[in-house]
Amino acid sequence: MPLTIPPPVDVQLTDEEIFTLLNGVLLGWIPLLFFPYWRFTKSLTLFVAAVYAILYSVLLLQSLMKSGGETPDMLTLKGVTNLFKDPEAVLVGWIHYVSYDLMVARFIVFDAQDSGIPHLLIVVTIPLCLMVGPLGLTAYLFMKLAWTTVVGTSKPKKEKST
Repeated sequence: MPLTIPPPVDVQLTDEEIFTLLNGVLLGWIPLLFFPYWRFTKSLTLFVAAVYAILYSVLLLQSLMKSGGETPDMLTLKGVTNLFKDPEAVLVGWIHYVSYDLMVARFIVFDAQDSGIPHLLIVVTIPLCLMVGPLGLTAYLFMKLAWTTVVGTSKPKKEKST
């Protein structure tokens, strides 16, 4: 399902080209891993995830329009298996993972900062999120539980001034 962007941009991308462009998500992962306190990390990671979320939405809508609005059976394993036999559906699904895994890692990094957990303690969870998202989140949640159990409560939240 080529992505066509009409004039004045006038670009047409194949599925393979779109897949290759997904490597741009590293622009969000690198700051989370190496520069978590950089002033642009929050906005850059959100921007990158949003770009992929928009791409996902466009391709999903394009796919639904192509299918005549017929929604795939996603309530059974057989239906989902049939859906993922289609390379276009796999591409859309992969974009979904790319965007969401980045947002989960983003949550981990900034929740750890808000909780006073040193970045070095959570750094292993970031690549885990990149490769196996739910495992990275689970590792972080256990790490946070251990941290708050041993060290005590999270660092105090800033009170809003009136």
